Amino acid sequence: MAVAVRSAATPGTPRPVGACAGVGHVSVRCAAWIPVRPVRLIAEGFGFSRAEVERLLAEGNLVSTVRLSGKPSGDFTFTLKR
Repeated sequence: MAVAVRSAATPGTPRPVGACAGVGHVSVRCAAWIPVRPVRLIAEGFGFSRAEVERLLAEGNLVSTVRLSGKPSGDFTFTLKR
């Protein structure tokens, strides 16, 4: 699994990506068929609770072309607006 993040953060920044202001575009690519829960992966990766990720989804601050509340088995992207 590979994750690519484009945001205001730069490599080596001592703060977590979730603390950065602005918009972050994230691509998740799976080398093999792996069922993942995007909400759980996003929460873990950004240091949020799953409830916080669900709230961001409901408010429209976390958007994707795929349903993030499911269990996709392929690549997906999302944008986090903070």
